[in-house]
Amino acid sequence: MKTIITNLFAIGCLSNLLGETIVPVPEETKRISMYIATGDQAALAEFAQNKDNETEFRQMALEHLTDKIVLAKIAQNDENEWIRMRAAGMLNDQLLLADFAENGKDMSVRLNAIVSITNTVILMKLALNDNNANIRYHAMRTLNDQTLLVEFVKDVNNPLIFRRNAVGSLTDKAVLLELVEINEDGGIRNAAIRRLGELNKKNETDEERIDVIKLQEEIKKEEAMISNLTNDNANIVINTTEDESLKNETTTTSSKWLFVSIIGLLFLSFSAVFLLIRKQRIIKGEKTK
Repeated sequence: MKTIITNLFAIGCLSNLLGETIVPVPEETKRISMYIATGDQAALAEFAQNKDNETEFRQMALEHLTDKIVLAKIAQNDENEWIRMRAAGMLNDQLLLADFAENGKDMSVRLNAIVSITNTVILMKLALNDNNANIRYHAMRTLNDQTLLVEFVKDVNNPLIFRRNAVGSLTDKAVLLELVEINEDGGIRNAAIRRLGELNKKNETDEERIDVIKLQEEIKKEEAMISNLTNDNANIVINTTEDESLKNETTTTSSKWLFVSIIGLLFLSFSAVFLLIRKQRIIKGEKTK
C-alpha cells in the first residue's frame, strides 16, 4: 500500500513539473499520497475525520496517524463504524475493540475487531457466550484454546462450515483420529485427515503415516460403496430394459430365420418335383422309341 501511494505521489509531482498529465490521478488520491509522504499529522487527522472522503482513503490516513488523542476521538465519535473500529485497533484499546466485537452492526467489523483483541478474558467471553457461531469460532481460533475448539467441532448445533474450519486449528492427534473414525460428516473426516497430514510433516513416524493412509483408504472405500449402491440401483433398471430389448431382438431374428428356412424348403420341394416329372417324361420317350 505504501509503495502504491509513494508512486502515485511521485507521478503527481512529475506531472506538475512537466506541466502535463501523465496519468489521470484523482485529486483525493493526490492529497492522501502527499500527506502520507510528508508525514503531516495535522493534515492526516483532518483527512481521516472528514466523512466526505472515501472510507478506503480515510483508513489510509488512520494507519499513519500517531496522535492518540485524535485516534480516540475518531474511535468514539465517528459516524462510520468501520473507521471507528480501525481507530480502536490503532489505539489497541481492548475495551473499545470488545464493544465492536460484541455489538458491531457489520459482521466484517466484528471479525476484524476480534483479530485485534489480545485480552484473553474478552476472547473467552466471546468464545463461550456470543450468539453467533462465526464470532465464537474466530474468538476460539484467536485464543487457540484446544479444549474449546474440540467442543465446538463436536457440537452438531454449530454450522458445518465453521466446524470444518475449526478442525484445521486442532493439534491433538488423538482427537483428530477420533473425528476420522467416529464423525458422520465426510467433510469433517477429510479435514481431520488433512490436519493429521500437516502435523505428521513436522513429527511423523512410519506407524502414524500408515494409519493415516489406511484411514484415507477406508473413507474412499465407504464413499465408493455408497456410489456403487446408487449406481447399482440405476443399473438394475437399465439392465432390465436391455434384457427386454435383447429378448425382443432375439425373437425377431429367430422369426426371420424361420421364414427364410421355410422358403428354402419350399424351393427345394418344387425343384425335386420338377426333376421327378422331367425324369418320367424322358423314360416314357425312350419306351416309345
